[in-house]
Amino acid sequence: LAAVAIVGIVASDIALFGRSGRGSPWYLAAVGLLGLALVANAFGRTGSPLCDPDSVLQLHGAWHLLAASALGCYAVATGAVRARRSSALQSVGSS
Repeated sequence: LAAVAIVGIVASDIALFGRSGRGSPWYLAAVGLLGLALVANAFGRTGSPLCDPDSVLQLHGAWHLLAASALGCYAVATGAVRARRSSALQSVGSS
């Protein structure tokens, strides 16, 4: 389900904003962190060999931290483009 959401977000981003921001280090960091988050999610699921409910370090927790970090990097990478597009749309709507 997470992979479907990722594909949907990236596809809508390309459709709405083109390739702007996608080559930035922030965007690449977002993709890398999200990839690590998906690995942590896959290996931290209940019943997997690395799932240890009694451990202080939980892969499920790593999933949350990595996914949130990826979202933050994605927002930084695409925020300027979104702001420019939003202000352009508002100026067209107000004229």
